[in-house]
Amino acid sequence: MINKVSIKTKSNKEHVMGVETYARWLCLVEAMEFINQKAKISKMDLDKNDNWIKPLALQKYIKQRYPSMFHDFRIEEYLV
Repeated sequence: MINKVSIKTKSNKEHVMGVETYARWLCLVEAMEFINQKAKISKMDLDKNDNWIKPLALQKYIKQRYPSMFHDFRIEEYLV
C-alpha cells in the first residue's frame, strides 16, 4: 500500500506528500477543471475576471469529494 506520493514539476522540483494530501490536491484540480469548463461554456475569461473565486465553495467541494477521491485513488493503486 502506497503511503507517499512523489510528483516532479516542470522545474524538476520533486514534491513528496502523503496519500491524503495528494487526494485533496486532486479534488482541487478537479474543481478547477470543472470551473474552467463552465467558464468556457459561458464564454467567461477567467484571466480578466476574478469574481468567480469562491474559496468557501472550493473548500466545501473538497470536503465533500475527498472521501470518494481517496477511495478512487486506493482502487486505482490496486488496479495498476
